[in-house]
Amino acid sequence: MLDELPDDILIAIADHLTSACDRCNLSATCQRLRSALAPSVFRSVRATNGGQDAAAIWALAVAHGHHFRHMRFQCMLHGNPLAGHDTATIAVPAAEEGLDDLDGTAVSTFATDIISGRLAPRIDALTLEFIADHNFAPRGCRWVDDVFGIGGSIYISFWRECAEDVVASEEKFEWRRLMADVWRAVASNPTVRSLTILSLPPVLTTAWLKPQWVHFVGQLEHLSIQMWGADNGEGLHSRTTPGYQDFFEHLTTLFFDPADGLLSLEFVASPFGTYGGDNQFFETPFTIGLSSMPRLRQLRLQNCFFDKRLLSFMQRRADTLEKIHLIEFMAAVFVSGNHRNLTWADLFDGISSAEPRKLTADGLDRGGMS
Repeated sequence: MLDELPDDILIAIADHLTSACDRCNLSATCQRLRSALAPSVFRSVRATNGGQDAAAIWALAVAHGHHFRHMRFQCMLHGNPLAGHDTATIAVPAAEEGLDDLDGTAVSTFATDIISGRLAPRIDALTLEFIADHNFAPRGCRWVDDVFGIGGSIYISFWRECAEDVVASEEKFEWRRLMADVWRAVASNPTVRSLTILSLPPVLTTAWLKPQWVHFVGQLEHLSIQMWGADNGEGLHSRTTPGYQDFFEHLTTLFFDPADGLLSLEFVASPFGTYGGDNQFFETPFTIGLSSMPRLRQLRLQNCFFDKRLLSFMQRRADTLEKIHLIEFMAAVFVSGNHRNLTWADLFDGISSAEPRKLTADGLDRGGMS
């Protein structure tokens, strides 16, 4: 009978079921299978600071958090309300001891306890998704103080910020303070090896400026970053703002330089905020340090221009890179005086001249090049 098999065999069988619903149904057949399949059934959890099902997730984490291996946290961001406008809040019953009342402007205790690993000590993969009300549009709220008095849209990254500016923004704007709280919880997790960031707003946080963040990035093996970007409705894109360009310039010190153990990097720039190029037409050149990510095996880039710095980095990693995946990857055609941008021939000749040991033609995926 199925319930007489060893636990590891039962888990292997359950792992072949691609549907979480099917795994739950199998575990519900009897008490023996429910106990044996708990590591498979409770492998992944999804939570939010919005308040939905908070009490249920709290109870689940207390009972089965030691089985969690992956967490997806949706961070709902709200701007500061203008006079006469109410914030979009969700009332949540705090039925369990330690469960905060949630209004969407703070990270609850249960969420930080899972993200940091206190309630989920085996989590090794973390996905963070940032979702802003109306995509940062200033509808009855203000996201930032900007020179145009708009208070949102692409102007959330209008200014270049120093450390003092970041502190001041987090004191004034709830969404900035919320992001800092989330990142502090992330940085304190000692077991996460895979980090996926979706719709990352192009603003700095105080959490990234601490030594604990450097240590956290150093423990990562897989990193995926998908940037947020937008159009202001009048043809201007995020990449035209100084703060957006400044954020890209900080990527190296915040994410790339400390990543000594990183094996794979995926970077998806927004179509409204491309990365790379030779500083023409609001392009922000790659700032990847030549000594960054010394163990990197896989590199996946999307919505980027290639430039000399990126080519030099690929050449420096010729001994480790096994796969390069380029999607919607662009070569600029701008020529002015003695300045000439790199061509596709320069890219492929440059990679070939480095005599890569592990990278083959099959490992270079050139889908979507232009």
